Amino acid sequence: MAEKKKLWSWTTGGVVLGLVVGILVGWSYQPLPVSAPVRALPSSQADTVSLMIDYGNGSISTFNNVKIGPGQSVLDVLKNTMALQKLLFESKEYPGMGTLVTRIHGRANGENENYWQYWVNNEKSSVAADAYKLQGGEWIEWKFMPFISE
Repeated sequence: MAEKKKLWSWTTGGVVLGLVVGILVGWSYQPLPVSAPVRALPSSQADTVSLMIDYGNGSISTFNNVKIGPGQSVLDVLKNTMALQKLLFESKEYPGMGTLVTRIHGRANGENENYWQYWVNNEKSSVAADAYKLQGGEWIEWKFMPFISE
């Protein structure tokens, strides 16, 4: 009987020790970061972006395969596209902050408390449109809507 008690004691102690070690190891475990595989853009997208303009009134314009050059910004793409489409576009430079888009095709900032804001690849940007330098294959969205802070 004493031997069964001793065996039970060792087995219980081993299980408890195993649980404690397992908890400590699990607690300190951090999975390795997994990065997305690098995908090469088709040559047709390497120097183009897509642009969408949502006027906030149900009207949306899209422009696919907009050519970009090295170092071009979100602002450059918008300006060039508006010029090609012969649409009104206005912006104002704020020293130290960058350039703010104030009007696109008749919709001006402040109208019904809406403002022009932009996203690149579904992420709202935290820099002025002239500061965001584009890469080929990106998706730009300009939306006229109530201001969304970061």
